[in-house]
Amino acid sequence: MGRLAQHMALVLALLCAAPLAAQSTAGSAAAPERGSVVSPVLTIDSERVFQQSDFGKRVAAEEREKLSALESENREIEAQLETEERALTEKRAQMTPEAFRVLADAFDAKVQETRTAQDAKFRELSAQFDVERGKFQQAAAPVFEQLMREWRCRDP
Repeated sequence: MGRLAQHMALVLALLCAAPLAAQSTAGSAAAPERGSVVSPVLTIDSERVFQQSDFGKRVAAEEREKLSALESENREIEAQLETEERALTEKRAQMTPEAFRVLADAFDAKVQETRTAQDAKFRELSAQFDVERGKFQQAAAPVFEQLMREWRCRDP
């Protein structure tokens, strides 16, 4: 079993133990034996397991770092475009409407291309995060399956 799977098994055991302990003592006059299952339903919050795992924390930290860098880049680009727009506006009085229209259309096209490129970068970051989450889920699936099999085999 790999380190990720071992870590996930430990996290799952800890996450599942707390609800079981709460179920076994809640509202019953005679408490069931330790380890007995009160409910035949096992719920695994795979998102919570992902978020609380070292792998999930690392992926989330990397995503925050990359998003922060992209946001910083967006602010720089926005400042550059605002400066360029002001310069274009100042030139307007000295130009014919036709000449200004050519420059204004070129500027608008540049803004649209930049926006499209930055949106693509954001989508790529989201896709990378989804790939990492998929890797975790793929590694977790056998652990979840084994946990569910063990849970199902317990005597009620």
